[in-house]
Amino acid sequence: MFIVYSTVLILSVVVSALLTPLCIYFSNKYGYLDNPSERKLHTRPVPYGGGVAIFSSLSVIIFILFICAKGGYFLPPELPSFIDLNVLLKDKRALSFLFGAVAIFILGFIDDIYDIPAKVKLFFQFVIISAVIHFSSMTLSFFIHIPLVAFLGTLFWIVLITNAFNLLDNMDGLCGGVSVVTLIIYFVLTITYQQNLVSLLTLIVSAPVLVFLYFNKPPARVYLGDAGSLLLGFLVAILSVMSTYYRESQHLSTYFTPLLILAIPLYDVTTVMLIRYKNKKPFFQADKNHFSHRLLNLGMTTTQVLMLIMSLCAVMGMGAILLIYSNEFQSAIIFSEVILLFLVIYILEKVALKRKLKDHH
Repeated sequence: MFIVYSTVLILSVVVSALLTPLCIYFSNKYGYLDNPSERKLHTRPVPYGGGVAIFSSLSVIIFILFICAKGGYFLPPELPSFIDLNVLLKDKRALSFLFGAVAIFILGFIDDIYDIPAKVKLFFQFVIISAVIHFSSMTLSFFIHIPLVAFLGTLFWIVLITNAFNLLDNMDGLCGGVSVVTLIIYFVLTITYQQNLVSLLTLIVSAPVLVFLYFNKPPARVYLGDAGSLLLGFLVAILSVMSTYYRESQHLSTYFTPLLILAIPLYDVTTVMLIRYKNKKPFFQADKNHFSHRLLNLGMTTTQVLMLIMSLCAVMGMGAILLIYSNEFQSAIIFSEVILLFLVIYILEKVALKRKLKDHH
């Protein structure tokens, strides 16, 4: 499998490296730009082509793999069995996955151009994701054997994660950086459980995001736009649903694995909504109260904030991987460490808030 993964990774990086600069060029040429405003950190127009670059790269990579698998060209003999087009076209999970990714990307792309009202955008997300769950029959197990509970729980989870990553797209490199760390954690996790198809998908998604990050690092030359951040959130959410966390020989705490892997995006979306509620601001009104903004108030640079948040995601993710090898006592230690990490974050944010209030006075 090492040869398979290496081949796919190299192919994905090469395709992405060729397409990303092209998407940046055409975004500039046709005015597909994110213009500065009060609620944004950048002071000059930046092209939105990152989302288009990732979507285009994924499309081309999957197409090349299909062609090579069909003809048996260049690829290891094990690979065609994973991506046999005749098999995948009959696989409801694969078709639903592709339909959902395309639909979410189009929704985000339209939003970048026409600025769709947040409630309308959320409504269409519910419609698209409901269709994906219905036709794929992919649901999270909540140990409650009631189909409606599984459906609604999975729907809420995918919509939540999709929007959590959309909200993370508030600083250079942040959404892409968190996505890469999260995908690497899922790659390791799915290899551990020998889920070869899911691990291959995480690898295919990771490569274009890695290339995008090169152009998105501070100061960014390209942004994801909603087309990119919604797409990444959706893909991460779907991969989390497709992944396995629990086996009969393990204890139930392993089922909390996705909560640890996605702890930082979930923390950001939860605290932002709580702050907006406390300040009596609309939930869908953008502001500068995100986790990244609160860390900037401590006096950190953009790069320092980016490295800190990515490091926190990596620590949480490594804890999630260890969780599947742990007994009940060891799991309790892992959860305790996570709580302590969030306590440190809380203390840092309190300091940042006091500094911000002091500066205003």
